[in-house]
Amino acid sequence: MKPTLGYPSRTAAAVALTGEGKSPQEIAELLDVSVNAVSGLISARNTRRPKERDLLALPSDVSEALRPIATKQSIEIRELAVALLRKTIREGGFHDA
Repeated sequence: MKPTLGYPSRTAAAVALTGEGKSPQEIAELLDVSVNAVSGLISARNTRRPKERDLLALPSDVSEALRPIATKQSIEIRELAVALLRKTIREGGFHDA
């Protein structure tokens, strides 16, 4: 593993940046790799940790609402949902208006 952008590996960097809401294109530019390489890094991480993938169950209406955004960013709906949850946590939580 080669440290990248302060993370222990390119895979860790790609996963963390995805969690921060960065698009695959932005991550590719930061890592100086192709968008396909970013997808591969994230997929490799998900393949190694299958139990984590199943921890988030979304209602179908939420999944469908997230689908166009995830498609536009070339990520899975679950990855987008996790990124949104992490961002909400980082920013101090959800405040109902």
